[in-house]
Amino acid sequence: MSGPGAVIEALEPADVEKYRDLSKDSLLCFAVAELQEKSVPVTFENIAVAAFKLFPEHFSLIGYRNYPDASRVNRTLLHARPKYRDLIIGNATSGYALTSKGESVARQVAVDLQSTNRTSKARRAEPDKRTYTGHGVVEQIEQSSLYKHWRDDQVESIGDYEVWDFLEAMPYTDKTMLRGILKNYREAAELSGRQDVMKFLVWVSRQYRHVFQEGEARG
Repeated sequence: MSGPGAVIEALEPADVEKYRDLSKDSLLCFAVAELQEKSVPVTFENIAVAAFKLFPEHFSLIGYRNYPDASRVNRTLLHARPKYRDLIIGNATSGYALTSKGESVARQVAVDLQSTNRTSKARRAEPDKRTYTGHGVVEQIEQSSLYKHWRDDQVESIGDYEVWDFLEAMPYTDKTMLRGILKNYREAAELSGRQDVMKFLVWVSRQYRHVFQEGEARG
């Protein structure tokens, strides 16, 4: 293999303990920066594989840890667009690039990944965002359509897609894994002191009890 494929294939996974609590948006910024630095075309396919190679904990396919989850990368790209986070611009046809804000986020992630201490200077510079475990997960929850519908008292407009998108799973995903996802969400909310998010997760566990119990899920 030669060319861009060989460059991406040679990417080494980062230390999971240093990126576990960082948001997917920020990690995707770092992946895009890596592609740009190595003169690799910043296409959707290259971003998806690069993000998976660098951060498999966040961008691998659920149930198939050796494969990238393109749909998860696509959702993260949507979150990172100017309309929401203003981190990444472009599209699948013309390619993608970092905004000035995205470049700053990518540099901060680089500092976090290189630090020998999990509470790096970059994290200490923003104590309200990075000083506790779970912030990245809580941020992800808040960005979900399911949470926004619940927050805005629009639960009647929730469809099946919002539920599975929130869980980053499918109806056939193993029930034990689904319960594990919800447990991780709860732990992140508890560690970050977000009682509002905890209340939301309790609602999810009750409203969609059938999703987490053994047997066929409805919808």
